[in-house]
Amino acid sequence: MDTFAAIVFMLGCGLFIFVAAFCWGAWKAFLSFLGALIYLFANLSNIESQQLALQFFSIFSSFFEPFGTFFSESWKWAKYEHPLIAFLLGCMGLGGSSQVK
Repeated sequence: MDTFAAIVFMLGCGLFIFVAAFCWGAWKAFLSFLGALIYLFANLSNIESQQLALQFFSIFSSFFEPFGTFFSESWKWAKYEHPLIAFLLGCMGLGGSSQVK
């Protein structure tokens, strides 16, 4: 029953989980980019290109990191912690999506 509840939850609320992961990833990428710009202007006289390249690489990796984290944590929550609540939320999400015309 726990796996079924988690599947219903992921199907019903998957779009909301995706939007939350996208917003969180965009926020983390913005903060990383801001940190890289501050580092760039603070150390304008002695820039090490390798360290700066690693900083900009972390910006793009910080954007994609929450996608896996949000989905795996949602699955764990729905399957192991609160399967009944997850099942009800998934049913409400699936029921609400059928109302869209």
